[in-house]
Amino acid sequence: MSVIVVATPNRGRDSIWETLDSFPRNSSVSHEVIVADSGDESRRKKYESGYPWVRLVWGERAWTVPTGRNAALATTGGGLIAFCDDHIRFPADYLEALMVGFKPEVEVLGGAVANGNPITTGSWAHYFAEYSKWLPGTPHPDLNDVAGANWAIRRELLDELAGFAEGEFGFETDLVGKLKGQGRRVEHAPGWRIGHIHETRIVDFWPISFEYGRAYAKSRADGLLRRLLVVVGAPALALLLLARSFEKARHRREYWQPFLMCLPKLGATFLVRAFGEASGHLAAIRAR
Repeated sequence: MSVIVVATPNRGRDSIWETLDSFPRNSSVSHEVIVADSGDESRRKKYESGYPWVRLVWGERAWTVPTGRNAALATTGGGLIAFCDDHIRFPADYLEALMVGFKPEVEVLGGAVANGNPITTGSWAHYFAEYSKWLPGTPHPDLNDVAGANWAIRRELLDELAGFAEGEFGFETDLVGKLKGQGRRVEHAPGWRIGHIHETRIVDFWPISFEYGRAYAKSRADGLLRRLLVVVGAPALALLLLARSFEKARHRREYWQPFLMCLPKLGATFLVRAFGEASGHLAAIRAR
């Protein structure tokens, strides 16, 4: 089976160059890499001169992630489609591990996410805040979601769903939820991993965390009472998120020290996220 790897730089991030530099081009697994991007002429020329092995899908305007993915898919045939972020590092066995995990009965596969730059307490706080559900080497009983930075799906399933819905939040979660509702098989492969590159200063991540929480809350179909509970109980929600992150990290001794070292920053990050959710629920209440 041929593997098509799709990356969509979010708002023209330059981290895509490090991502592409790390890709295992010499793998024995048949593959193709597609990047949907946009920008000025110098950016396009950098792809053409430095990465001629990449199939570039160029947009006149900046892509959103789902728009870019749909544009990339429009240029491909069948096969196995693997999606990744634009700020990751690929391990040398990325494609081989994908093929090991993607057994014939599997239709959607979620991979693990490692900390690609474990150099500061800020990068660890960002990592635990965003990827606690997919730590390498920890149990993954909840298969209702996949990490947007590392997952794969059979092309025919994407065609059945007409690709990705537009929006800035939850496009993987929504798509996987629809597939599971149809009885499709979703698996997790702890041996298939990427390294996610995080902000080294956690304050740089806080605006993103706030907007993530706000978008998540606005996207939900919650009733008035539940929305009000989140608005008034944001600090309690932050503690719940922190407890969930700890529950994943405690299973591996290698995570204990970085978790404790980044705990104040991680707690503050979850508090920002919780107030973002409260803001989103409040906006939804006002719009009723």
